[in-house]
Amino acid sequence: MKLKTAEIAEILSQTEYVSYADESKRLLVDIKLPDGTKIEKVHVYANDPVKDTVEMEIRKLVNYKRKTESNHTMNKPTVTQEQVDKIIEDSEITVETVHEKITRVTCKLPNGWVECECTGAVSKENYDEDIGRDICMRKIESKIWQMEGYRLQANLAEASKDFGGAEHSREDGERIKEPFLFSSNMGKCDAFSDAHSIADIVRYAIKQAGGSTAEIQCILDIEAVKSGQEPSIGYILHLIREWGESKGITGPNAKATVKTQFEKLLEEVEELREGIEKESFDEIEDAIGDCVVVLTLLSELTPQPTDTGESPMVFTVEKAIRAAYEIISKRTGKMVDGKFVKDALFDPTPFLGNLAIALAPEDFTFENIVEVVAKECHEANRRYCASIDDFPLPAWEDAPDWQRRSAINGVKFHCDNPGASASASHENWLKEKADDGWKYGPKKDPEKKEHPCFVPYGRLPQEQRNKDTLFISVIGQYREDLLKAQVGY
Repeated sequence: MKLKTAEIAEILSQTEYVSYADESKRLLVDIKLPDGTKIEKVHVYANDPVKDTVEMEIRKLVNYKRKTESNHTMNKPTVTQEQVDKIIEDSEITVETVHEKITRVTCKLPNGWVECECTGAVSKENYDEDIGRDICMRKIESKIWQMEGYRLQANLAEASKDFGGAEHSREDGERIKEPFLFSSNMGKCDAFSDAHSIADIVRYAIKQAGGSTAEIQCILDIEAVKSGQEPSIGYILHLIREWGESKGITGPNAKATVKTQFEKLLEEVEELREGIEKESFDEIEDAIGDCVVVLTLLSELTPQPTDTGESPMVFTVEKAIRAAYEIISKRTGKMVDGKFVKDALFDPTPFLGNLAIALAPEDFTFENIVEVVAKECHEANRRYCASIDDFPLPAWEDAPDWQRRSAINGVKFHCDNPGASASASHENWLKEKADDGWKYGPKKDPEKKEHPCFVPYGRLPQEQRNKDTLFISVIGQYREDLLKAQVGY
């Protein structure tokens, strides 16, 4: 049953939620529903009002509960989340650290079957046993789903060995024959006419057995590829994941991290920018594809909590896309300077963006917001410099005035030039430095006013170009606040 807007509005009006920033400056929200259910540490995506995120979580949880209740009521053959959670709850779980940077989790299921998974970090400094445990338990949970699905399927197949199907009575007393599931005599099934393809039968069978759409599509895609047809996007993403695991980017022997994949994404975005500037269709197409590949693998490295915040679950790029669509499908707005701007920006009430938790109403001025955003850009750059062993930057509070002014000038430049490229950002920085008397030098020396990046953008190494891309990315997270303050709201 589809949820009506009025129902969600009623639940939302009785829901308590608090937003806050974590140590990584991500905006999170803790939610408490009217029935006492708690959903903690929900990530609020950039530029999305907190209320929209809360509403989306309510929809997901209520839909899940109704679906579960419906499955129980209709007695459908399906594996449920409660079954899997119960198995994990009754299992013996051992977590240990090996070689100071590898997490190994052993899970002895109630029936005696043992599953073991491991994951780790490249360096000891980046190792976190809790993160490792979450990743391993996510994999083990996925295997339990598969084993329980197989057991259910085996039971159904055993019960339907008579390929004619099982007979039962309808309320009107007529005896009817129900189609069997996955019988070896599938071609003899009287329930399907010759007009139905094997694909139709597979769809029906998996649906009746409680299988997912992804399982159905995967089976059909394999057959499509064998027959020379084009595979679906879902199957291509499946192949990308297999490739990533075979190369050691993801999987039990993953050598990549979320941070390294993010840096790779910045490189691909920069190639996309170059393709757009050259108006090269081939380069644009290649860069977009590369970005999707990196995002697909990055999502595999990102442990995420469940809707209830209790146990890890599989996080995929498909899930992220669906979540994004759930939000944008409800948005209204209009085109401004070639960009779609949602109606929330034209609401005279301020504080719908990420700065709602940072500024009081009387401080919501353009200059104040620019400084807050400049600080965020500076801190992001400081962490990035530390990760690549670049010249260390002081914290914003300890930074000299010239360094703060440089960041503030950069933010204002992008406010006045929305859509400016990373190269344009660097050229603006060069002009500012030149006006202040800086020149090229092999090492950064504030006293001599020398800087190794005092060169044209094209001569910068990739890791330095990433700084401009990162700067633009951070500003993008606050574009709503900047725009509202700039126009006087």
